[in-house]
Amino acid sequence: MWQLRASMGMARLLDVQGRSEEAAELLAPLADELESASCTSDMQALLELLAYLRARRGPRRSSTAAGRANRAVGVLLYD
Repeated sequence: MWQLRASMGMARLLDVQGRSEEAAELLAPLADELESASCTSDMQALLELLAYLRARRGPRRSSTAAGRANRAVGVLLYD
């Protein structure tokens, strides 16, 4: 599971840097691979983060707005 968590952390970092598309591309194979696995809280968090990243593929936000959005997602996923 540490690989999954490390990949999610890297995806969040890419998102803050305005590279949401790359972040989604990083997580998509993991989601496909783990989709048949039992639904753990880590898997649910991965799917939620991937959906969030895919939704952000539109116009780029400012880095301040991206940081606030990323922190909000972190709160939702880990609280």
